Amino acid sequence: MTESKIYITDKNKAHAICPQCGAVTTIDGARYKHIDRPVKVGIECICGFSYRVFIDRRKYFRKETDLSGVCASSDSLKSREINVKNLSRTGVGFTTGLPAGMALGDILKIRFVLNGKKRAIIDEDVVVRRIKKNYIGAGFCRFRDCHPDLGYYLMV
Repeated sequence: MTESKIYITDKNKAHAICPQCGAVTTIDGARYKHIDRPVKVGIECICGFSYRVFIDRRKYFRKETDLSGVCASSDSLKSREINVKNLSRTGVGFTTGLPAGMALGDILKIRFVLNGKKRAIIDEDVVVRRIKKNYIGAGFCRFRDCHPDLGYYLMV
């Protein structure tokens, strides 16, 4: 059985495309309004083909990565190494070598290099939104559509 990830739109709908025939099945996103991680759902298409999708409430696509970088709290000059695990237009997920030692709402300065053709440097302030052991989920502080180099990197 094939599996793919679909996202709930701002109109509270998710659209699954059958890998066999291309028919679109629309799913009511209201059933999944309280999820905080992808939910696996089985779908049987009108052509008879069965497949699975992961329904996610994320506003933007998240790209899995493995990038080295550094971060520091805004009140400290001491930086620590991080590994950027995923990126989206509005945020970043990364791990630290030790348990985080940070709190929700902390502002951090992060710096890492994208591994695309341009090798662009991302040097941004982020706000900590999620902490799980040594994993940090953070949102970019500056309000804008997307860092141009990051936007390009996410499309490739």
